[in-house]
Amino acid sequence: MKHLRVVAVLVAFAIASPFAPAQEKTVPSKSPIIWRLDNDVVFHKPFFLSPDGKTLAYQETVFRDDRDDVVFYDLQKKKEIRRLQGLYPVAPVLSPDGKTLVVNTLLKGVRLLDWKTGEMLGSFDERGPSDFQLTPDGKFLVGTRLRPELPGGPPQRVQIHVYEVATGKLMRYFGQQHESSGSPFSLSDDGKILVVSHSKGLGGGPKEGSRYRISIVAWELATGKEIGLVKEPKVIVVQRETSGEHERATMWRSDGLYGPNCRVRVSPAGKIMIFPSWPRGVLLEASHVSHFTLALADIRTGEVVDQFTLFQEGGGLYSFALSKDQRTLAASGGFEMGQRKMALVVWDVSKVFENVAAKKMNLAAKQMESLWQDFGAKDPILAYRAMRQLAAAPEQSIPFLEKKLDQSLGRFTGDPDDAPTRQILWGIEVLEQVGTAPARGVLSHLAKSASNEWVASEARISLKRTEK
Repeated sequence: MKHLRVVAVLVAFAIASPFAPAQEKTVPSKSPIIWRLDNDVVFHKPFFLSPDGKTLAYQETVFRDDRDDVVFYDLQKKKEIRRLQGLYPVAPVLSPDGKTLVVNTLLKGVRLLDWKTGEMLGSFDERGPSDFQLTPDGKFLVGTRLRPELPGGPPQRVQIHVYEVATGKLMRYFGQQHESSGSPFSLSDDGKILVVSHSKGLGGGPKEGSRYRISIVAWELATGKEIGLVKEPKVIVVQRETSGEHERATMWRSDGLYGPNCRVRVSPAGKIMIFPSWPRGVLLEASHVSHFTLALADIRTGEVVDQFTLFQEGGGLYSFALSKDQRTLAASGGFEMGQRKMALVVWDVSKVFENVAAKKMNLAAKQMESLWQDFGAKDPILAYRAMRQLAAAPEQSIPFLEKKLDQSLGRFTGDPDDAPTRQILWGIEVLEQVGTAPARGVLSHLAKSASNEWVASEARISLKRTEK
């Protein structure tokens, strides 16, 4: 099969290396701690915040009974409200709407649990896949499974499994033709396309770091048909100074599949551009600034507005989560070097959010022209930053984009390698992200009058999504 090329637009933020030295200047956080659980349990296990930040669900090991539980905790009332015992969960995930918790258990297969009540909504007697994600409509569960490499046998490969939630039936599996030692994946926000980041170890050592070849493959979820493959997979180098989880996170972000959802636009010729699925109203991003420090940044400018250094003296930061309403932040890690001293901590960051929301972006004409040029650059991180800034200043950017799009339509080729094509598609993304009446007016004009059918089609799709 001849593979079509995927042009992957990185959606990752530019993040600092997580391998920074332990000695850093301690800067107190502006946000108060509202809850903290100290435990000798290694809190690199997953945890989740409800969309409103009022409930925390985390995995806890009960050593005396040799079991792993899922605990639901009310952060306002400061009490445990539910405990699901003995599930032995592996990599639980929360659905995009925040209503369903998917728990892959070691002994009881896959469980789908109602977030509010803990009621079991469904179960699958399947213990193979390790990573799961629900489609946005909640109808299908997608999981990946690594087929191990046996002595003298074929290389390790990934399999993608698709289950029907209502029946638990395995609908199809595919993807096993790609060698891979790790395969983080992302679903398009319409649930139709699956994008998988394949990584294959190429060797290396402690001094030079480990080398991985990364490729991005897109699949049609309904049929299992491969849509495209990166023609020239990228080789990245990961230092061996930290855990495998950090290596995996680094590989994941290095290829831009940031978060569970993305937006995929497919040209008539089969070429693909991958964009961030960035919900309107999102102003804050939580990210590592080092292996020991967590930061909150203004997503529009990249400015760090608060940072959290609780884990500087210990084993470092393991994982973190920001609630959907951007008012609650949780993180886990070690806080005492050389000791089994771990903590899961929750901060109230509502004041930080309110201060950022109160700031208005104003862009001069010269700045907007520079951002438009970034849309056409080969470096997609520049395009993503430009999109965030233009979307944050709609009063200036919408009239500017209307003019630029009108001027560029005659140069649109439909080839994502060409700057005008990238500029127009990123411009449509900005209009969708803003979603105001003026932005919708520009999309409507493109949908009706654009001479290129792909542009008109993408404008219609974006216009329809702004109605939700």
